[in-house]
This record gives sequence, C-alpha cells and structure tokens, in this order.
Amino acid sequence: MRLRNFTSVAWCDIALGPLAVLVGFNAAGKSNVLDALRFVGDALSTSLGQALATRGGLDQLLHRSADDRQAETFAIEVDLVVGAHGTQARATYGFEIGRKRTFRPRRGSSERVVRTSARSWA
Repeated sequence: MRLRNFTSVAWCDIALGPLAVLVGFNAAGKSNVLDALRFVGDALSTSLGQALATRGGLDQLLHRSADDRQAETFAIEVDLVVGAHGTQARATYGFEIGRKRTFRPRRGSSERVVRTSARSWA
C-alpha cells in the first residue's frame, strides 16, 4: 500500500500481510493508514463523493505540511493478492484525487479524480 498526502501522512509505502500490526508514537498516522484502507473500500462500495463526504470533504483529507501549506492532491495505491484453490491473482488499484481547476464557480462537488490505475496479472 502506498499513500501520498493523505491526512497526516505525507508519504509511505507499507507492506501489509495476512497479519499486520501498526506500532508507533501517538499522532504518528496509524489511524490514518487504516482510514486510507477504509476510504478505498467506501469509494468502491458506495461512491467517491460519499467516501469524501463521510470524512468531511476533500480539505479534511489533504495533507498539511509543517508550514501549514495544504497539498493539492492525495493518492492511494493498493497491491492485492487474491488466491483460491491453489491459484493466485495479483492486481494493483490506485487513484489520485484533487481539486477541480475551473475559471468559474460551479455547483456541486469541488473534487476531481486526477488519475486512476488498475492492472492485474496471474
């Protein structure tokens, strides 16, 4: 799993196995790593808009640096290994979400999907 600019996590690359234990100091980002996984699940089972709304909107999910600058986009990418009856399939699913760039205000959501990626192999 890879995260970039998601809430308190500026960047990370985590290898998750069948049993993963997240250990760290308070406010290190453990809960935000778990929420990134929940976000992917929510976006796939409901919609991107609902997953964002549940968390207070795009501004609540964009990383802020130490000098209080807010990132323009956040990205989540997950590598999956699925197996059944002795076979395995591998896949990668990811996306990057940021603000819409428009010259005039529009009604509705202010977020846009910047990039998506999906690939699979045996």
